Amino acid sequence: MILLSLLLILMILGMIIYFSSTSNKKMIAKRRLTPLLFLAILLILVGCSDGKANAELSVNLEEEIEKNEQLEEANDELEQVNEKLEEEIDKLNNEVESLTAEMDSIQEEYEELKNENKILEENNEELSNEVEKFKSASSNQQEQTSAKNESNSGDSNNTKSQSKEETQTASSSTDDSSGDCDIKGSVNGIYHVPGSTYYSRTTNVVEWFCSTEEAENAGYRAPKR
Repeated sequence: MILLSLLLILMILGMIIYFSSTSNKKMIAKRRLTPLLFLAILLILVGCSDGKANAELSVNLEEEIEKNEQLEEANDELEQVNEKLEEEIDKLNNEVESLTAEMDSIQEEYEELKNENKILEENNEELSNEVEKFKSASSNQQEQTSAKNESNSGDSNNTKSQSKEETQTASSSTDDSSGDCDIKGSVNGIYHVPGSTYYSRTTNVVEWFCSTEEAENAGYRAPKR
């Protein structure tokens, strides 16, 4: 715009010089060139104002460019921070997945242990029932054994009393038969002769025998010592 104004001024000055060279046309040149001169001045003013405006725009543009560069740098920094955050998020996600897998494994082990514990409890209950049955059977067996011993003891006492009565009523030829029937037959299948180690200790007598042959024939044996 300034260049155009300068060119227009130069043209006006040339025309003034040309018309001023002739005296007849001197007044006509002044009339014609005066508006052109004002127009040139106006254009110069406009050009100056435009120059200032352009200078201000140039300054503003440079400031905007600097701001834009700063924003781009800030954007780059934010992108880098965002990338780091994404990496950390990926790591955290991997850790969460790993922990989840561990929790699943622990849960599976817990379920297995729970099932094993349940099986052990069932086995323990079965064993307890078997022990109770065994105790009951053992108690019944002991009761039966006690009853049998009492019965055998009563029978042996009866047998002994009968034997004594028979020996008292026997003839003189059998005077020493009472001494021969003092062999004890215990519930263990062992006979004890008078004077032996366990003779006086043997109270669970089942049968009385008059000789060792009679006891052995009945299925009894002698003690080992």
